[in-house]
Amino acid sequence: MVENLSLCPATALAVSVPKGEERPSRRVCGLQTTRDDLTKQKEEALDGTDSLCAKRPGPPEVKELYENCAGQFKLRDVPNVVKALANSPKLARRVFPLGDYFMRESTLDPRLRELAVLTLMNRLHCNYGFVRHIPIAEHTGISRAQIDTIAPYATSGLFSSDDKEIIKYAEDLTLKGQVDDELYRRVQDRIGQQHLLDLTAAIAFWNMMARNLNALKIDLEDW
Repeated sequence: MVENLSLCPATALAVSVPKGEERPSRRVCGLQTTRDDLTKQKEEALDGTDSLCAKRPGPPEVKELYENCAGQFKLRDVPNVVKALANSPKLARRVFPLGDYFMRESTLDPRLRELAVLTLMNRLHCNYGFVRHIPIAEHTGISRAQIDTIAPYATSGLFSSDDKEIIKYAEDLTLKGQVDDELYRRVQDRIGQQHLLDLTAAIAFWNMMARNLNALKIDLEDW
């Protein structure tokens, strides 16, 4: 069974659930789908027992996080991942600037970064991270067909040999926790030492984010 998120075929890469199994219950950020659930959500918000992902008045540092997010990304609302991590404001204030570095300041080719992020999100079954990076990846020039075939990339004719090296690097670092010397040298020759350091750090950063998203079972926003 595949949950219909009405976003794109690529979401199926991360949301497949074996037949006969129910999707695990969500710990935070549940997106209610019935009228009764929505009523309950409103009542809980009034008495202060709502989820980690509720957007509500808080310390000044939380308000600052929300305002910065709104200003930087021009989104309709504060993403659930921001709302969840804002429950630990000091953590959030350290995490998000590092992500901003990779997205805005690093000179690593954004397309290569997104190939790595899509790969690790897919391998870690992180639906939230995978889906949220689809428009980012497309903006860097990665096609929808490539996104849909990121899992079987090794046999796909849609990726260049250089692309496959980057994907393999992200895959091995994510699943094995290391890369062999030959692969490291090939990627280093391809993008240079400085960019390799940024690529490695970016993979580590989004591994951390994916594992947080999975542990908290953060749901996609309903927008």
